[in-house]
Amino acid sequence: MSEPPASVTEPPRIQVLPADVVNRIAAGEVIQRPCNAVKELIENSLDARSTMIQVNLREGGLKMIQVQDNGHGIQPTDLPILCERFTTSKLKEFEDLSHLVTFGFRGEALASLSYVARLSVTTRPAGRSCAYRAEYSEGKLTAAPRVCAGNPGTSIHAEDLFRNVPIRRDALKSPREEFVRIAEIVARYSLHYAGKCGFFLRSLDRRTGVGASPTPIGGDLRTTKDWTKVDVVRAAFGQRAAADLLPISHDQHFDVSSVRLAVDRLGLKFEGLLSNPSQVTSEGSPSIQLVLFVNNRLVECASIKRAVEAAYAALLPHRAAQLCIGQARASAASSAASLFVYLSLELPTTSLDVNVHPTKAQVHFLHEDEVITCVRDAIEHFLLRSSGSRSLSIHSLSLKDVGCTREPSSTPPSSLPKQSRLEPFSQRPGGCVSSASPICRPERLVRTDVRAQRLEAFLNRPQPLAEKPRPPSPDVESDSGDDNSVSADSPHRTRDKFHASTPRAESTSSQNTTSEDNYLQTSDSVKSPDVISRLNMSKTGKLAGNKRRPVLLESVLTMREAIEARASVDARSLLRECVFVGCVSRSNCLVQQSTNLLLMRLHPLVKELFYQLLVANFANHGEVSALS
Repeated sequence: MSEPPASVTEPPRIQVLPADVVNRIAAGEVIQRPCNAVKELIENSLDARSTMIQVNLREGGLKMIQVQDNGHGIQPTDLPILCERFTTSKLKEFEDLSHLVTFGFRGEALASLSYVARLSVTTRPAGRSCAYRAEYSEGKLTAAPRVCAGNPGTSIHAEDLFRNVPIRRDALKSPREEFVRIAEIVARYSLHYAGKCGFFLRSLDRRTGVGASPTPIGGDLRTTKDWTKVDVVRAAFGQRAAADLLPISHDQHFDVSSVRLAVDRLGLKFEGLLSNPSQVTSEGSPSIQLVLFVNNRLVECASIKRAVEAAYAALLPHRAAQLCIGQARASAASSAASLFVYLSLELPTTSLDVNVHPTKAQVHFLHEDEVITCVRDAIEHFLLRSSGSRSLSIHSLSLKDVGCTREPSSTPPSSLPKQSRLEPFSQRPGGCVSSASPICRPERLVRTDVRAQRLEAFLNRPQPLAEKPRPPSPDVESDSGDDNSVSADSPHRTRDKFHASTPRAESTSSQNTTSEDNYLQTSDSVKSPDVISRLNMSKTGKLAGNKRRPVLLESVLTMREAIEARASVDARSLLRECVFVGCVSRSNCLVQQSTNLLLMRLHPLVKELFYQLLVANFANHGEVSALS
């Protein structure tokens, strides 16, 4: 039996990979997506002590990434080795990792970027009168650096990302998704460095015209170094996230042993912003949006996120199941409220290991269990202590609960004053109330809008044969409308009718004496007539004729013209659409207009209302006799 050839039995020989293959493999680990490149470049700019960082993108970073800062720049003598692997100014010995205070330490970011894109660097160091521009390919200079004009700082320009990695390029087909990832990173760094550095994120994709992007990629984000953290949250994460944030810090008093142990013995320092759990309503299940920094590094830590969720679950026990990690994806996809949590931890550098992930997205630290317990107990204790900082009690009240019934009265109808004897609306579609129906007292009604009606108003109730229809109210026209009722916009309507007459009481004298047995307990239980006719009352209490006294005083006419001149169509429309919500104080109330909740100051509004009424009805207010 013959032996097999030696070439078949021998195992393959181990060979040294070429340098370009090694560098390309390493570049694929460091730069996995455009957001990884932007993160590395932002951290380099922060290490250069920049106070303003601008990020420009095309096609979500796949076509072009430009990061420009105003830091200390790069010396021209360092440009030849700038994009070589393992070249850095932040680390000299391995022991320096235990005392590292900068982001970079491996010297792989620019080298990896030069292997997957066309890279150019423009830098102007402090004290130099001109800038220097250099271009790189696969870690090497393509030409000698040349002098050019430029601002102080450094500008990194990368084009055609993953041009030589077609598989990676084909996998990243959504510029919108890449832009969202980059925007999230920029927003988180702008939050952490609020008060120290400003950020400007901009998409250069054309939105209109020739060469326009088929779909809008995203909006711009701009912050300044003067902004507070709450300002950044409002601009980057939305008004809802910044609505009710509570600041937490290790300097606060915590009567919890685990917190004192971590702060005093382990050297832990922390600060952050927490959403008040009182803003969680009964609709949906809240999810937690955690922004975590450890020693100024943007990282992800599942154990710390579980600790934060456990702290909130202690205050929301009926939602503990929804706050678990297993349903985080379902909660994020739902339209439920999201709890925003920003947390910054600072540990001794000797307790932190930053060299555990290719993209530096994770870190390891000593005494992890004690630190996580401290975070959970501190947040839970702080939220319990701050739970009374905001409370809102809402009671829903139906009309049948307020007891809208006619209260018994010992006074016969004939003995009541006759100056406002109006018939209930029996034929008006706006109020379909028969004379036999009980009249609700105004203080017992639940009303938010003059246009709001009950469903009973549209029901056609059978009328007894013995009961004859009563004549309509003599001073109210049969065609009801907003122009004939006193509503929130009555000052505007009065102003519109300065020179108009009110032809509605021609038959008043003949009909006003009928149906003496019908009376009103109060004039607010039905819609009132026009304000001008209501105020024109004689000494006997009956409505006077609709003839108005002409006003020829120049001063009054001037005031009317001034009111007309400063009239606002938008304000008039807004007041007409307002729905009363509730009183905040004696001088403020809440109203709803469309989907907006507005705070209305009553003093200026009432002042303007009565001023316009006085000017509109000058010399035509009528007389009202006070009957004992």
